[in-house]
Amino acid sequence: MLDEIDEKDPPDGYILAAAANFSKQSYDAFRAKLLEKRVMEFYLWGKAELEDMLHLPKNDRIHEL
Repeated sequence: MLDEIDEKDPPDGYILAAAANFSKQSYDAFRAKLLEKRVMEFYLWGKAELEDMLHLPKNDRIHEL
């Protein structure tokens, strides 16, 4: 997916969210590739990060669904 990013016209930001756990090696590779593509704001959200975000008080409304 990251190879498809146009270096000449990169997006302002990039978010990759997946129900998987990412290793430090995966995060480092993700970060290096996006910096190479000149994407300056990016997030890699794995299972743990997504669960943490779901349990924040500001997201209580999601639990009501």
